[in-house]
Amino acid sequence: MSVKPRHLVSISDLTNAEFNSLVDRAAYHKSLIKAGGKPSPEISQALSGKLVALLFSKRSTRTRISSEGAAVYFGGHPMFLGKDDIQLGVNEAFYDTIKVVSSMTSCIFARVNSHNDIKQLCEHSSVPIINSLCDMYHPLQAIADLLTIKETFGEIKGLKLTWVGDSNNVINDLAVACVRLGINVAVATPTGIEFDSEIASKCNEIGKETGASLLLTHDPVEAVKDTNIIVTDTFLQMI
Repeated sequence: MSVKPRHLVSISDLTNAEFNSLVDRAAYHKSLIKAGGKPSPEISQALSGKLVALLFSKRSTRTRISSEGAAVYFGGHPMFLGKDDIQLGVNEAFYDTIKVVSSMTSCIFARVNSHNDIKQLCEHSSVPIINSLCDMYHPLQAIADLLTIKETFGEIKGLKLTWVGDSNNVINDLAVACVRLGINVAVATPTGIEFDSEIASKCNEIGKETGASLLLTHDPVEAVKDTNIIVTDTFLQMI
């Protein structure tokens, strides 16, 4: 019986230790590259002989460049598959596309529209899925944000981050990421727009272990009180 691969759909899929390690390793590789250094053979050949599918239903500049560069950095070969390059749910069932792509690659890096697309990928793929973006989660953005916060503050446990704006995929993962590393979170959304209740429960659960808290409000003034970091978005519901 084949073992189902592990996927990264959201920051909730990681333990506190795993997430902290990811941020620290990202900092290490970033500083190495900036200094003009080269990774060890063990790192530079980690994906040697591996084909990494970059499945993009949505256009991107930074995500495409960084993902292709990362695959090459670790010795893999990136294959970009845009929505106009393959039969992604157009003349072929989404299920069939997933089966074919996963049978010929070692990993699928997916930037899609709906969370349901990611769920289908994870259900039917025979290789690991990395969620680059869907309408529910944005885990890689959260990793990059926490890397920036660590670089700026050094010691981050006990800091407070405030989100002011719509409730969306970015804050869904950013809130969990912050609480995992001991950062208190305040979320101010417009009246009538509520933060996801399941994610709030997850944050509160993690907070019992890390000591971090989650405040939900519709008052931006209340949310930004005594904060260290403010992350903003449109303060309205995007249709």
